[in-house]
Amino acid sequence: MGAIELTKRDQLPHASEFEGRTFIIHSMPRAASTSFRVWFNQQNDIVSHGEIFGPNKVLSTSHKQKTKFSPIRRNRNPRKFLKTYFCDHDVQYAGFKALSSHLIDRQNLPALRWFFDTKPKVIQLYRKDLVARYKSTLYHRLRHGTISQELILNFRTEDVEIDCLVTQEQWRMAHKYWIDGLDVVRLNIKEIGADTPPQVEALMGIKFDGELGHNNAEASKKAQTANHKAVKHLEKICEAASLDQYRDVNFD
Repeated sequence: MGAIELTKRDQLPHASEFEGRTFIIHSMPRAASTSFRVWFNQQNDIVSHGEIFGPNKVLSTSHKQKTKFSPIRRNRNPRKFLKTYFCDHDVQYAGFKALSSHLIDRQNLPALRWFFDTKPKVIQLYRKDLVARYKSTLYHRLRHGTISQELILNFRTEDVEIDCLVTQEQWRMAHKYWIDGLDVVRLNIKEIGADTPPQVEALMGIKFDGELGHNNAEASKKAQTANHKAVKHLEKICEAASLDQYRDVNFD
């Protein structure tokens, strides 16, 4: 199942009708976007979807009890997909989370143009240390069994550098093409605690309830311990001085 494509038959309501009613969580991988999505869904007036523009995705059902909508496969009826999940509701805000790679996929352009014409509120989540972000991604994948110890043992410093460069450039491309000029709150997740970031409340104009959750650090630590050889190798290749330029990247 590919990305969303719209034809002339798939015309949506005019985006201006939904101005001020949409938002997007633009995030790097491993930058607390899932915690933010769950936290947003705890609010009565917000529906927050998952990575609906990612490859091979079916819409998240985490909000199902709130909206009473049934899941819709986006490519079978892209107009119905977008209209249902962003137009046919009575909450104050509807939105989703997206990685930079989703926002620069050409196949998603027609649907993204419509969405960004609604002038969504934007919450950007990032990590300044892209090397640490890379390691966190692999620890997460080890924990969930989507990558093997053996494969990581073949990785080199060059693989880390390429990932950091791609992450940095995709972020800047997505920001330049879609987000520059919109109302944005940009958050370094290493500076966020459990308290509600006041910038988000000010952006959305809503008093948020509940606490912002955290990733399961204990489970991640167990995964690292169980894959000691891979972790030791990963730490070694990430020590290279050539990676220093990616340890404190300015995204402001």
